[in-house]
Amino acid sequence: MSNNITLDSAKTRGTGSFATLFRVALKNSTSLSSAPAALTTLVFIPLIEILLLVFASIGVTGEADARVVYSSVIVAFGTSVLLDVVEEITRDRSLEVLQPVLLSGSFQVRYWLSKVFVPLVSSFVVATVSTVGVTLLWGGSTLELFWGALALLPAVCVSGAVVGVRAALLTLGGNNPYLISNFLAAALSLATGVILPISQYPIVFEVLGRVLPFTWLIEGYRAGGSAGNEALIGFAGELVVLAAWVLVTALLSRWVIRRWRSGKVHGLLW
Repeated sequence: MSNNITLDSAKTRGTGSFATLFRVALKNSTSLSSAPAALTTLVFIPLIEILLLVFASIGVTGEADARVVYSSVIVAFGTSVLLDVVEEITRDRSLEVLQPVLLSGSFQVRYWLSKVFVPLVSSFVVATVSTVGVTLLWGGSTLELFWGALALLPAVCVSGAVVGVRAALLTLGGNNPYLISNFLAAALSLATGVILPISQYPIVFEVLGRVLPFTWLIEGYRAGGSAGNEALIGFAGELVVLAAWVLVTALLSRWVIRRWRSGKVHGLLW
């Protein structure tokens, strides 16, 4: 009976209407499960993080640099999307829902959208509250930075969602479904040029940062906001990084799924 339920759930999530997929994803969301949880996750925690970012900026640069805090909010937003997407997909793996979906073909657009929709919505609310909070703290002098940060959020949405899906697929057949996402969570806040420009990093860390999501966007933002040649270079660099992530993970995950289908491996276990 449980296997039938699992298969039915997989079919519903993989091929059902988007409205159905959204309701399932929303119901499974822990951050939106109740009004107090949503208020804590979407409002109180972001405000506390803003204060911590202000203190971190003062400790490193000697002043409360609004550009540093806005950049930190942007990266935190993208990282939140990435980690929440990995959590959604990993939950389906543990419920044996992901396996039937992948066996029917990995190109399940509605299924993947259902996995990224709630993380995008909740994280976008957090980022908006955070950027508004930063603007209120600094006043009207940061309005240009504020609008630049808001303009970056859609691009960061896409980067976080794409890399989140790819990070989850990279661990197929491995022993730890959070291996890639844990590494990214530790690296993104430091290696993306948030507090200091990426060009001022030692060469090894600069090279590492250049292959991570968000780094190019932050560099363009720090150099010229959301417009101008610097921003265009940032968007172009981000697209190249995303293309590399998609290509590498597509090759690796296809190889694992092909071995699984052939019977050489007996399950996507960790």
